[in-house]
Amino acid sequence: MACRSKFVTSAILSGYKQGFNSIGSLVDVGDGTGGLITEIVKVYPHIKGVNFDLPHVISTAPAYNGVSHIDGEMFHAISNIDAIIMKWILHDWDDEDCIKILKNCKKAIPKREWKSDNN
Repeated sequence: MACRSKFVTSAILSGYKQGFNSIGSLVDVGDGTGGLITEIVKVYPHIKGVNFDLPHVISTAPAYNGVSHIDGEMFHAISNIDAIIMKWILHDWDDEDCIKILKNCKKAIPKREWKSDNN
């Protein structure tokens, strides 16, 4: 899984360059010990990274520059943040649970007016 994770992380970083430039804070829901969010913050140090996972997982997460570890339950609350990323999370849950997770994500992201580059 670690080898696949590095490949996917590389694809995310190279494929979403412009998107990360406009994010001030990013929470990775279910990132385990924080591998993905750490790699994102290394490339985009202006991002305040948050690794959000269960308490027993966060308790084993090593410290990373620019990343804070917050324990919690994705079915109850997710920290307020500019953007959320999830890698290999929703496939583990049935539709009802996925809806709960995504609704919590929606609550955590402040409502904003987005302007298109085409305007």
